[in-house]
Amino acid sequence: MAGPLLFDENLSPRLASAMAGFFPGSIHIRDVGLKGAPPKVLWLVVGNTSTQNISRILLTRRDVIVAFIKELNTSLLTLR
Repeated sequence: MAGPLLFDENLSPRLASAMAGFFPGSIHIRDVGLKGAPPKVLWLVVGNTSTQNISRILLTRRDVIVAFIKELNTSLLTLR
């Protein structure tokens, strides 16, 4: 079974419903409240690691992540 797809704002919202039979659960980005610019991308550069380690990184950097979300002009936050 194929997983869901997330269609970005450059693609028609109709694609999500058109692909639903092939990729169940697919959704357009505007339907999850993420329309408009800038998109927010949190990039974890941690390699193959445990869920526990990822949780630790996110919690340790929580203040940085919250500030990033509030910042209007920044679209990419890289955490190592």
